[in-house]
Amino acid sequence: MNPLDLITAVNLLLGLAANAGIAWTRLRAAIDKAHAEGRKFDLTDLHAIADQTQADLDALRAAIDAAKVKPTP
Repeated sequence: MNPLDLITAVNLLLGLAANAGIAWTRLRAAIDKAHAEGRKFDLTDLHAIADQTQADLDALRAAIDAAKVKPTP
């Protein structure tokens, strides 16, 4: 693995760790938003968070796949 690939891999791992923290922040923000709007936090809110989290994971996986060194033919 060359140095650039190593740096890319480390950055991706740091991004994954940061996303775990963001998930809690996102959940708290959604709960606070629901309460500020005078409604209860419900399954609709959870589904929206899950959809966004899945999109974030898909983007992370795509970035990991793009960073992998592909053998030259």
